[in-house]
Amino acid sequence: MFRRLFGADIWAAVPTRFMPIVREAFAETSGPVIDAACGRSNPYLGALGIQNTIGIDADPAVKNENTIHQTVIIQDLHEEIPLKNVGGIISVYTWEHLHSPEVVLKNFTNILQDGSMLVIIAPQKFYYVSLLSLMLPNTVQDLAWKIFKGRGRMPYPTYFRLCTKKTLCAVAKAHGLDVVKFEAFDAPPIWFARIPPLFLLLCGWMAIANYFPFLSPLRGTFIAVCRKKRHPF
Repeated sequence: MFRRLFGADIWAAVPTRFMPIVREAFAETSGPVIDAACGRSNPYLGALGIQNTIGIDADPAVKNENTIHQTVIIQDLHEEIPLKNVGGIISVYTWEHLHSPEVVLKNFTNILQDGSMLVIIAPQKFYYVSLLSLMLPNTVQDLAWKIFKGRGRMPYPTYFRLCTKKTLCAVAKAHGLDVVKFEAFDAPPIWFARIPPLFLLLCGWMAIANYFPFLSPLRGTFIAVCRKKRHPF
């Protein structure tokens, strides 16, 4: 249905929109690129074809199930990362789950080379699904995951801290990072694909939100490209 309406694959809409930005951010990367909370795959790193990548994830099962990284480190991103002189970092749909993202930003800054890039892709705080997640009790959220995702419960808590342009830019600057690009895009309403009338209604909202610039804070997903400041000497 989505392809008939918009001429694109519903699952590829966000990667297609953001891939050129990710490609530009890592075009001159030297040193390894970190996949922060790598999970089992990463559509961006896989498409870039970067050879030297390192995955970090808190789930021990990932070490055997992730096949795109030469090395996978099992640890929480809130803990000090045992690396240095990293050429870049990418975080995909993880930022909303961090209870202390300012700590994670500090950890990232500590391991990045001067001038290297951090790319964050995550939901915005004022996206309607994000607001529902913040307002609804866990039991209701578990039911939603069962109905719309086919999973028994919501696997990870969400906080949406530093998931707005204003808050992310302010804290990034305090930790020695410049946000050189911030773009928001309203993603297809995949959550509601099984309810055609609601799905069509939300597709209409998606088209409106993506058309009018003043609605940018309400769009579903943002990409932020942060550069570590260079020392003046």
